[in-house]
Amino acid sequence: METKIIIYNNKPTIFTDDFTIYFSSISFTSPEAFRQVFINSGVHIYNHHNDSLLEGSGLLSLHCEHGGDRIVYVANKEIKLTINDGETIIIDSTNGLILRRG
Repeated sequence: METKIIIYNNKPTIFTDDFTIYFSSISFTSPEAFRQVFINSGVHIYNHHNDSLLEGSGLLSLHCEHGGDRIVYVANKEIKLTINDGETIIIDSTNGLILRRG
């Protein structure tokens, strides 16, 4: 595995081929920047919006400050939703069944 060093905005980052970051002085100031690091690292991404997500014990809680159309990726399937402003949805993360909206 090769270790690489990049300089971004005069700030160094040391990482490996598999995107394991050992040191970074780059400040990730946006959710999109974090999301791209996670995608490159192979982490499961539930949706591509800046929604609040909590997953555990077979449940996924999704809260949206700003509503709209969403695609949520659970249990190897896509769930297409239209969500209202400030709504929270509880989804069974093992099968994608919507258990509660409100």
